[in-house]
Amino acid sequence: MTDATVPSIPELDSLEPLTDEAAMVLEAAPGASTKTGLPPIFYRADAHGEYYRFLFGGLIMTLGCFMPFGADMVPGYQTLAGAFYLVLSLCLVWTMWIAIHSGRFRMKWIMFALVPFLILLLDCIFVGRNVGIAMFKATNPMAPIAESWLDAIKAGMSGSADEVPKGSNFLRAFGTGRVVVFIGSLLNFVSLVSAVFGGAKHAKAQKAAVRAAAAERRGR
Repeated sequence: MTDATVPSIPELDSLEPLTDEAAMVLEAAPGASTKTGLPPIFYRADAHGEYYRFLFGGLIMTLGCFMPFGADMVPGYQTLAGAFYLVLSLCLVWTMWIAIHSGRFRMKWIMFALVPFLILLLDCIFVGRNVGIAMFKATNPMAPIAESWLDAIKAGMSGSADEVPKGSNFLRAFGTGRVVVFIGSLLNFVSLVSAVFGGAKHAKAQKAAVRAAAAERRGR
């Protein structure tokens, strides 16, 4: 083998430090930042806070659809109702993603996401008629189980080895995933009510400011 001669590479000149005028222009430039890396996901500085609350509610609903919907430990998305809830939650997340990044807000999917809230609210109220709890009692006649939400809460807070299984069996028979979906849909409902009342309050304040400005002009 022959020896290969490597050509010498000239050294690069060192960069000159920025002048005070150039540093001031850089700092004043729109979007200039000393931080490196990509911006965080689902973030926009001028997006409304309600968008993030709706997004969080949709994520909680999506998580609940992958959890068991009953004592048989079948994930919620494998049931007809759970698949329906999953579609609604994903559409809600998708809509809020668009709203945060582009400002385009669509109300219809927020309204559709209230359907799981209404259905699961009725299931929680009439829990004595729940099919999952009835099946758990039939297949596990000797297993302790609470008779109502109040009994389940009391059993869970008691800390007793005899009482705690009543609350856990009650939640397992009702479906922990259904509880999580209900919490996410409840957050969506609360955020919607807060946005409506907040918008009405803001509109009222704007009208008052317009009337005050008009009265001031007439006084002049």
